[in-house]
Amino acid sequence: MDGFNFNRKLFHLIGFFVPAILYYDLFKNAFELQYASRAILLLIVLAILIFISILEILRLNLPKFNDFYLKYFGKIMKEAEKTRMNGVVPYMCSNAIIVCFFPPQVIFLSMAYLLIGDPLAAFFGSKYGKYRFSNGKSLVGVVAFISSSIIAGIFLMLLFQENTNESLFSFYKGGSFNINSFFIILLGAIAAGTAEFLSGHAWKGFLEDNFLIPIVSSIVLTSLLIVMENSSVESVVFPITNLFNKI
Repeated sequence: MDGFNFNRKLFHLIGFFVPAILYYDLFKNAFELQYASRAILLLIVLAILIFISILEILRLNLPKFNDFYLKYFGKIMKEAEKTRMNGVVPYMCSNAIIVCFFPPQVIFLSMAYLLIGDPLAAFFGSKYGKYRFSNGKSLVGVVAFISSSIIAGIFLMLLFQENTNESLFSFYKGGSFNINSFFIILLGAIAAGTAEFLSGHAWKGFLEDNFLIPIVSSIVLTSLLIVMENSSVESVVFPITNLFNKI
């Protein structure tokens, strides 16, 4: 959990547009595509990923360009990223992967773990984290991550309930509190917290929390959903080969 960077965390909140576009199906039936929102969103994410990757290659190989870049964007970067890969690259890679395969509700939850849990963990960890592990991360930060992720998950359960009764992870099911979904969200938050705790900066900064948290939590949430809700793999995992199917 790196030190808290308000500008960076505020910038990262833009990431909620990704699950929102998919969940609310904002591009429904565009270009006569059956899964238009998912297809268009993936193309947008890939375009941003390619653009940012080109900037990073230039920045890390051209000192003058790096100075220019840091002058305008340095405030939303971690200090260590000024000499290694910007976390936006693995972040956009993880977005591309989860958009390809997972349900909108799972993507919403996994991004909430990252975009809410991670900054709160950094804030409380840097402010109150006296006891630290060998990797520099604090017990307070870990607890803050998991706790805030669970709370965010409960709020999302209410959102899912408001929009679609009896949907995946809805707050109520059969007229009573959806205990199975709550436990899935709880275990997903713990998995995301574990991924954050174990994340590092291997592959020149690629294998960091921006990459691992969304992917690990999406896999765990989906797996638990299949097991605990007796759902079939086909009904939960998106068939990527159908991405550009026509209506």
